[in-house]
Amino acid sequence: MGLSRRALWEALGVEILIVQPMLLDAYRREAERGWRGEDDHPHTSFYLSSFPGDDPACARAAVYALMDLPEEKPFDVEGIRYMDSGKATEVHFISRLAREGMLLSGDESAGEEQLRVRDHQVWASGAVDAVVLPPFWRKAHVIEVKNTSADKIVSMRDNRDATPYSHRKYVKQTKVYVGYLHEQGYSPVVTVCRDSWAIMKEILPGVWQCPRHGGFDCESETFQVQPPDDGTLIYASRDPERGRQLDTVEYHFSYDPEFMRAGREQLARWRAYFEQGVLPPHIRDNGKPLWSQSPCQYCSYKPRACRLDYADKVTEIADSRAFEFARQVRPNYDYQRVRAAVFARWREQDPLLNREVLTS
Repeated sequence: MGLSRRALWEALGVEILIVQPMLLDAYRREAERGWRGEDDHPHTSFYLSSFPGDDPACARAAVYALMDLPEEKPFDVEGIRYMDSGKATEVHFISRLAREGMLLSGDESAGEEQLRVRDHQVWASGAVDAVVLPPFWRKAHVIEVKNTSADKIVSMRDNRDATPYSHRKYVKQTKVYVGYLHEQGYSPVVTVCRDSWAIMKEILPGVWQCPRHGGFDCESETFQVQPPDDGTLIYASRDPERGRQLDTVEYHFSYDPEFMRAGREQLARWRAYFEQGVLPPHIRDNGKPLWSQSPCQYCSYKPRACRLDYADKVTEIADSRAFEFARQVRPNYDYQRVRAAVFARWREQDPLLNREVLTS
């Protein structure tokens, strides 16, 4: 009996891959479905993870995102893997803090929802990685967890300014959650073990268990936690250095009211542009587009939307060239439906509802 094809390949030393092609196909199909909008969850808010703070930011890119336009192309597998790695690190870190009684916010590993932050005035929303109660503090502390390369961790340990490309964005992300939780008065009531300061869990009415000691007879104290006025941005290595128990670098930030004020002013302008159906002006440097510079350089809306609208001097969202590409990717794309979803999310009346300025 002759050799099977597989046996022949093995005899010739040809590598046979079974699972990798399956995984690659799964990743690519998932990315394609999200890009084509098949999850049917339209973008209905400005994300606080991209809060502008006191930096000049691109209003046009923010409005394109609120229009729920597809980006230039789906995420590649490498990018998704990086995001998966970062999310896994975040979940693992936070689950351990939760089990040790230090976590105030939700533990995703236990099926709890992350703490959500919303600002109805400027249509902004986001989710905080974690809010913790450090040992013997009476004030909450915000944590943002990020992943980066082992080489970058080494660079940051040697030089605190040798940060990743997205560091400024992550700083703003940490500061905005500190700001909102401080201003909105995030102050849960907790019962802690006086010895370990671990947050105790109420197993039955009036019966509290200490996660650190495992028993029910710890001396306890109940108090209302003070709102946070600071936070930590912590980077973890994707490939920890041998001999280092936890390969991380931390940056600490305090509540910054001017940062919050300036960011909300920009968000308010972005909301106004969308409400009035106006496409924001392009960010310029001495009157010229910044196509090869930040923030334009890597903007996914540049080739299929912004450059075309800029060339045609488009000023109204209804006239945007972006809709042509949106319908190529998502044949059922409907700007009126997207717009209605935004106003429904924030329970607002669309000021253009009775005007002939909307496009289908």
